[in-house]
Amino acid sequence: MERYRDIVDRMPRFARQNDDIDAVVVVGSQSRREMPADEYSDLDVVIFCSNPQKYLDHAAWLEQFGDVVCTFVEPTIGGHTERRVLFSDNRDIDITVLPAFAACSEDLLSDAAMLEVLRNGYVVVYDKTTKVEAAFAHTLATVVRSHVAAVSNDTLNQLVGDVHYHVVWAIKKLLRGELWTAVSCINSYLVPRLLRMLSYERAVQNESDHRRYGRLVDTELSQDLRDQLARCVSRYDRNEAHRALGALFEAFNRLAQTVYERAGYAFPEGQRAEVVRLIHAIDEEHTAER
Repeated sequence: MERYRDIVDRMPRFARQNDDIDAVVVVGSQSRREMPADEYSDLDVVIFCSNPQKYLDHAAWLEQFGDVVCTFVEPTIGGHTERRVLFSDNRDIDITVLPAFAACSEDLLSDAAMLEVLRNGYVVVYDKTTKVEAAFAHTLATVVRSHVAAVSNDTLNQLVGDVHYHVVWAIKKLLRGELWTAVSCINSYLVPRLLRMLSYERAVQNESDHRRYGRLVDTELSQDLRDQLARCVSRYDRNEAHRALGALFEAFNRLAQTVYERAGYAFPEGQRAEVVRLIHAIDEEHTAER
């Protein structure tokens, strides 16, 4: 946290100057015990307040923390919104702004994604309510962590359905001649979902969390597996895009079958087989038309 020490140290004073702020919590790599921050890490902050739009709709308040190069808001975990900030000294902050702690704590502390964030480490730097630290500690002490429970059947079914649908969708775009759209779907939509399934596979095999998909690929996988994943990414080339879709579909389903089996769920084999049938039918129809 030393790289951001001055900003973190200013947070309590900033919070006291704004009566609507309940608490400020540092999460992410700057507080993480496993794979802690390095020189490229950002600062992740959660602000609990009674008027979130005050900090999401306006950006002038950020100037007290540094010279702002650019800032914008975007969705983040749990359906919430965060403001992302890049400063002129090349430091960046992601600030998730939530309602007052009393208003959102029940939903927040039952959200699996947020619980995983807290498990990885947090630092309460301001707590006007004096309840945030105790609530976090109590929740983490009483929630039973299970590598199976961390991947629900519904979560897996949603992910498999999403990928199966978009593989067929991308093939249609490819055959229609919309190469850019197809390649974008492969690289920007399907590959992240392949990595998510890979993270689930690591979790059920090793009973540990692997939410940081990119680091998982770069630091923990064998070269052979990295080579297999590389074949699932495509350049702006029709033949390569077609091969990438095939490789991705095969790799995704292989990983998914392992996850379903280890988690004790039934893999949707009928759905997979039907998607294969549709893919063959689309290819045959396109070949006949040519």
